[in-house]
Amino acid sequence: MTVHQVDRPSFALTDRVLAHQRTGSCAAALLREISIYVYQYPRRKYPSLDEDAGGEFFLFVESKLPRLLARFRDCGKPFEHYLNSVLSWQLKSFLLRRQHSEMAWRLGVSCPRWCDAASGYSDGVDWVEQDDCAERGLRGEHARSPQHAGSGEGATGAPIVALPHPPAAGLPTDADAWRLLFALLKASDRLPPAATAAALEQIQCSKLWFDQVVQRLSDMRASAQARLEKLRKRRNRAFASLAMAEEALRTEHTPSRYEQLRARISRLRTTLKTAQEEMAKVRLAPTNREIAAALGIPKGTVDTGLFWLKRQSSRRYAALGAPDPGQRQPA
Repeated sequence: MTVHQVDRPSFALTDRVLAHQRTGSCAAALLREISIYVYQYPRRKYPSLDEDAGGEFFLFVESKLPRLLARFRDCGKPFEHYLNSVLSWQLKSFLLRRQHSEMAWRLGVSCPRWCDAASGYSDGVDWVEQDDCAERGLRGEHARSPQHAGSGEGATGAPIVALPHPPAAGLPTDADAWRLLFALLKASDRLPPAATAAALEQIQCSKLWFDQVVQRLSDMRASAQARLEKLRKRRNRAFASLAMAEEALRTEHTPSRYEQLRARISRLRTTLKTAQEEMAKVRLAPTNREIAAALGIPKGTVDTGLFWLKRQSSRRYAALGAPDPGQRQPA
């Protein structure tokens, strides 16, 4: 027997639903009878839908059925009228979400994804969570990172205590080695492990102690990293929503809906651009003050060491016959 041959349930349900509300009995039998009708409802109303629509729609509204029984009020119309009215609204919402999910699946297979090579962030757009890609899901996080660098406090507000210097060969032994150590800490989140290990061996610095300092810097910059992650998610959601809106625009023929999509695309492009600009403002490297606080030395020592290291590097670069990267070149 096909879906179209199934007769409507013997909807003498009004009295039974009211009795259930008074006594709480027969809930399982009522839900079973209603569930069959809910399963058949999508293809009964839209015969062109595929067979999977019935099961998906039932799963979509299953959790709402007990509440539907509890909210019915006898106002002169039978329960089946109330049930059809609710299912009609739920079906419209279900079909919109289904269309949204199918489009997200198609775009997720064919659309390029974001890949932040510099930071190792290659998660790309999460096409599964597209229901969160509306404007409500693009809310900004504008909290600035705590000013721990100037006050000697970390991201949690706790005072930063300098790490104890390890004995013997734990620290560099001359000024040039210290300067190179400052540079390593500056680029600790971007240097490959092999290059870091070779540099530490050259300056005779303990790898264990260096890792402790890097972890301290990471803890100090936790708020900045959290902000960067939030901006990445906002950018990726805007990118996903923009791709889906542009796809919908190509097949939209209703003038009012067409203009709504164009306005939405404009807003999403602005959101995407703003997120990228905000990401560019987030510091990727620790500041000289943070390095000084983590090492327990004056900030001026770090400033001076990095200044002389840059100056020596520029001189060596110029000695090879290459232009000084710190000077403006003629056009």
